[in-house]
Amino acid sequence: LPEELLNPDPFKSYGKAISNRIHTYTGHTNAVWDVCSHETNRNLFFSASSDGTVKIWDRKKKKTSPCLHTLSHSSGDTNIIPTSLSVVNTNKNHLLVAYNNSSISMVDIETCKIVQQMETPEASGKPDKATQINSIVNHACRPLAFTGHEDRYIRYFDLRSGNCSHSMVGHLESVSSLAVEPRDEHLLSGGHDCSLRVWDIRKKTCTQELMANRKKFDESIECVACHPKLNLIASSGADSN
Repeated sequence: LPEELLNPDPFKSYGKAISNRIHTYTGHTNAVWDVCSHETNRNLFFSASSDGTVKIWDRKKKKTSPCLHTLSHSSGDTNIIPTSLSVVNTNKNHLLVAYNNSSISMVDIETCKIVQQMETPEASGKPDKATQINSIVNHACRPLAFTGHEDRYIRYFDLRSGNCSHSMVGHLESVSSLAVEPRDEHLLSGGHDCSLRVWDIRKKTCTQELMANRKKFDESIECVACHPKLNLIASSGADSN
């Protein structure tokens, strides 16, 4: 028998990826960490890169440059890089930008001005891989944002006051991804401890835990998502599943 059958690789990918690429947008000079689209204006989307910038793009501008604006951290420190993005559901004109120094900027999409600056109580203002924000999402009808951190914590932020209203240990290892289920009652989190956890947002307690993707190169779950209508959740991980 072939070697690959005698000693199969449990992390091997199968099949060919089918390219459905319509267009390629260029502008960043380093890895892109996150991309999100505007819910009401489908032509707008946003990207965060390790080159230290957030770019606002317009799909309609094909002949001219589709990049409308380029944003950097207010401190001017190029080592402070954006890691995650989320359009504010209670005010679609605002964009939440999470950084690797555990700070959050609320940006006015139209004027590109910072409306509010938030940070965790432990933040030093300097980039810190041990505590950086890996994922940020927000509630659909309440001014409330959730962040998943490298230090295993999940934190709640009040978007009205800008304060961190709650902090709890979410996983045994770093929290890599968050998602709010469509009914806005539960928060879904994925971590590098291979677990997928469901949290009651109001009670701030874990109601369910599932062991999902296996670990590979010290990483496990990379992304989690909820179906908008069905009772389905999904995860993708470093194990190619």
